[in-house]
Amino acid sequence: MALSHYEDFHRLLIGSATVEHLQRSSAKIGGWLAAAEKAAAEKAEVQPSLTKTFSVEVALESWRKMHEWFAEKTEKATAEKAAAEKAAALQRFDGDAP
Repeated sequence: MALSHYEDFHRLLIGSATVEHLQRSSAKIGGWLAAAEKAAAEKAEVQPSLTKTFSVEVALESWRKMHEWFAEKTEKATAEKAAAEKAAALQRFDGDAP
């Protein structure tokens, strides 16, 4: 954890930091470990709000798709009903003609 935080901080390639790097730094291993733990705790505090936002976005997108599907089905059913009523009216009209 301390090594990866040291790498992130110094923008080093993953796996390139060594224990010797940490020991030679002013923060030493304990400092880098404490900083990594603090960063992980801060990230954990932020994560629930991101998850909540994501969940709301997913729910809204799901609702929108369901609404579109329902509107499409309702429109299709309405059009089919109107066509059936028109056909029935034409049939009645044709049946009344001499």
